[in-house]
Amino acid sequence: MPEAPGRRSHTPPEVRAPAEDWHVKPSDRVDRDQPASDYQSLDPDDWMTDVRHFVVGLSTPDKIAFWGSLGALLGCFLPWRETVDEGDLLGLVSLGAAVFAASIVSLVAIAIRVRRSMPRLHPLVPWLLQFGSACFSIVWCLALSKLWWDGTIARSPVGNFEMMTSKPTIGLFVSLALTIVALTGTLLGLREKA
Repeated sequence: MPEAPGRRSHTPPEVRAPAEDWHVKPSDRVDRDQPASDYQSLDPDDWMTDVRHFVVGLSTPDKIAFWGSLGALLGCFLPWRETVDEGDLLGLVSLGAAVFAASIVSLVAIAIRVRRSMPRLHPLVPWLLQFGSACFSIVWCLALSKLWWDGTIARSPVGNFEMMTSKPTIGLFVSLALTIVALTGTLLGLREKA
């Protein structure tokens, strides 16, 4: 009589090794036995030190352009327009958001140019971005100051006084002045390179 095949022994589920996850690439897997000191993390102190070294290492024209662009960007958080109906409007939530975006473009162009983080990019491109964003911001601020000026007198919804229907306020003028400073720094930098 032939012998019966042997029985397979089943390992209980708790003892089995975990199956490999096919969704995760081998390079993305984290070894749980690895010490915590080997993991990469962003240290705020190191980041602030890098930013400080970056700003200190800038040339004088680049510092002027950097601080002018940063100031214009921060000016977007101030009121840009005062109206009878809506009250004060911040630059960031009005048409001044375009100046906010242009200031970011200018700051990124300075960082790319100074750090040489894109070596294949033609060296003139960051200069053109920086110059173009400053010119756009100046023209945009001047256009908005003309567009938002309405000298018609109307009664204020709060209180017992009269005011202009619409007028530009401090944030627009701060951003305009600091964008002119950024353009001056850009032109000084271009003059040094020429």
